[in-house]
Amino acid sequence: GRLTQQYIINAYITIEAQRLKYLRHNQDHLRSECYQRLVDHVTNSAANNIEDIRLGSVLILPSIFQGSARSMQQLYQDAMAISRKIGRPDLFITMTCNPKWPEIRRYLATLPPGLTANDIPHFTCRLFYQKVQGLIKDLENV
Repeated sequence: GRLTQQYIINAYITIEAQRLKYLRHNQDHLRSECYQRLVDHVTNSAANNIEDIRLGSVLILPSIFQGSARSMQQLYQDAMAISRKIGRPDLFITMTCNPKWPEIRRYLATLPPGLTANDIPHFTCRLFYQKVQGLIKDLENV
């Protein structure tokens, strides 16, 4: 239910905070000294600004940190390399989950009344993954 969802979100936030803490404390091992000129430029820009702005601590997020700008850039570069190697894609296919899928309705019927597909993310995600795998298999056999 909702308590489980809150627990999952809190666990995710805790894990992400730990990853950021690791990156913050290990900047010297992550070759962040290569960005010293960038830090100097930002510091000088902040110092030359009319307003009283002080630069806080600088944290360089590497491409291994999911969701960072570097990660997105790396994924884009990887996609372009694949496209260059095997050619442009012919199709762009998206797929969404329908909370009224019969499998979801059947599973909800076994649970206490009042629950929705949003209340059973473990089942909904697993079912969606299976349907995506089925779509991929169908496309590969065409």
